[in-house]
Amino acid sequence: MRRVLALAVLATAAILALRDGDSRLAAGDAGARLASTPAGPLLGFVHDREGSGGTLRLFAPGTLRALDRGAVRLEGFQPDAWAVSPDERRVAVAVRGTRLKVIQRVPLRAHGGTVDIGSVEPPWAMAWVRAQALLALAPGRGSAPAAITEVDPIARRILAVHELSGTLVSLATGRRTIVALLGSFGRIGPARLAVATGDGAVREWPLPAVAVGQEGERYAIPAVALDETGRRAFVVAATSALRVVEIDLITGRATTHDLRRGGGPLAALRDLLDPVAHAKGADGTRRSARWLGDGRLAVSGERQSTAGGSFTIYALGLELVDVVGWRATFVDGWNQGDITAAAGRLLVGQRGELVAYDHDGRERYRRPKPQSAHPVPARGRLYLRHPGRGSIEVVDARTGATERVLPATKRLPRFLER
Repeated sequence: MRRVLALAVLATAAILALRDGDSRLAAGDAGARLASTPAGPLLGFVHDREGSGGTLRLFAPGTLRALDRGAVRLEGFQPDAWAVSPDERRVAVAVRGTRLKVIQRVPLRAHGGTVDIGSVEPPWAMAWVRAQALLALAPGRGSAPAAITEVDPIARRILAVHELSGTLVSLATGRRTIVALLGSFGRIGPARLAVATGDGAVREWPLPAVAVGQEGERYAIPAVALDETGRRAFVVAATSALRVVEIDLITGRATTHDLRRGGGPLAALRDLLDPVAHAKGADGTRRSARWLGDGRLAVSGERQSTAGGSFTIYALGLELVDVVGWRATFVDGWNQGDITAAAGRLLVGQRGELVAYDHDGRERYRRPKPQSAHPVPARGRLYLRHPGRGSIEVVDARTGATERVLPATKRLPRFLER
């Protein structure tokens, strides 16, 4: 959860977010999601047309037909904070601020009441690490620090609360791990990395090679990603140059890699056309990262400048990092933030087109895309809502072919799986 915002709004929100202790803007890869077969139903939430409530249902992939297998009403649903039980039979969701609710998946029904985790803000990430232990990460408010709460979601009781030593800036979740990148309130300084694991332990380590935070109108928002084993994290520094810090989550050992971009003349030309990369008047950089598997990390971001009295956003493009040989390959100069991945493809919007690359950086297809539409991935498909017509185009993410077009009366759910 990951958010779809206009570029200028997103960069401005980054400043305000860090000022208020809000840090959801630089979330890393979403980690493990609800496992199911390719033909199995999709779990999704549909908001009411008015109010903060909605309904959690199972939907048929491709057609988005609501299945008659139960439904659960939810009020104040937090779309980015949910977790799957180790046996994959239940899902925990955040509702009504700081309360957690457990849902049985088949048939779909509520499992008991709710439990309040007691944080000052709603949780932004969760990981169900053991049968009766769930970790919920919530930001602080103002100068109050972020916290990780360990909850027994079945007995609905709090097991432990761990206050973190800083403001939450970026996060990534795995099946049994949450990592949080922390900064100091009201200033730019060295980052800290907190990791919570399935044994209930919460540890923190300093990252002096990574600057994070906000001072006045200047900000730095790095990104963090987690590999599939949950044993390594990767922090991408908020700089135009590509710096990746690799952290062993068992020992806390951090290794800094300053990488030169590959990609030949195209990458070099982009650097020449991007003067803010070397300008002293730049106000801030926001990075994003996503773990792709097979030793590859996708990295993107944007840089904001008000030098000369004008407001300018510079895309830092999409790059692929080989974390075995530590080489970076420049892929696309248009990407400026959120990384969309589906069916082995990385998807980038370019002036009315959707361009797909494989994990080696090779272009696979181009297809038309509505200007303001953001592709929603789920189970090997992309769902594109056309703003003008209201219809939903269903696209095969691997080939780019249109499978069908759903009518404007069809609602596009917020999926709780990928």
